[in-house]
Amino acid sequence: VLERVLLDHAQRVRGVEQRRLSRALDELGFVDDLIARLDSGLWWQRAEAAEKLGLSGVTRAREHLIPVMEDEVSEVRLRAAKALGELGGKASVREIVHALNEPNRWSTIRLADILTGMGRAVVDELTASFASLNLTGKLAALDILGRIRPLHVVPWLGRRVSDIEPDVRARACHALGCIGDPHTTPLLIRALEDEAWPVRAMAAKALGKIASPEAIEPLCRAMCDPQWWVRSNSAQALRRMGSRGAEALERMLDSDDTYANHQAAS
Repeated sequence: VLERVLLDHAQRVRGVEQRRLSRALDELGFVDDLIARLDSGLWWQRAEAAEKLGLSGVTRAREHLIPVMEDEVSEVRLRAAKALGELGGKASVREIVHALNEPNRWSTIRLADILTGMGRAVVDELTASFASLNLTGKLAALDILGRIRPLHVVPWLGRRVSDIEPDVRARACHALGCIGDPHTTPLLIRALEDEAWPVRAMAAKALGKIASPEAIEPLCRAMCDPQWWVRSNSAQALRRMGSRGAEALERMLDSDDTYANHQAAS
């Protein structure tokens, strides 16, 4: 009962009060007991112990949680990742980033949420480990950067727009749009000519978020693209640009391209 009360309160307070509760959990032996349960033969006990160690806020638990990231049961690995995210530290970030290679897409989504919650502390590790990730992990890493929106990684993301993998190029465009640096407009305009339609579609969407006037004419041309998503994203991008975009859409009503007419009217 005491363990449950202390863990419950540890989630509700911050600062000095939280450190006092963490110290109490440690000094009363609860943390050592939880660490011992990480070796339990029952997976749900290992998962519960990992989760509680994260809630405890006792940083020395990190070194015991890192090996659990190799557990044979995915739920245990995820609970350990969440605990490491709550405890923080460079070693924790590194382990969770490498875990993005998980084959299960649902696991990758949950890990991405954990890393996003850790904020800017994960950015440098994501870029440094990018080359060692599989395709699923790379796409997740780009999504995380788009959600955190660190301005200093814009040049790095710009290089990903030339990646050999189309999905990487598309997600990089999306991340650049989320960050919203207007200096990336020329790069995204060039991406409107990419051979892969998902890249063109994401470039159009990103340009709509940045809303630079120089993108208006390229987006008008993209409304004649053979792929519906490219046309739709281009028209929506113009709609987001206010009066200038609305004027461009009105002009497209007189276009010789039937698809562009339909998108403009829509």
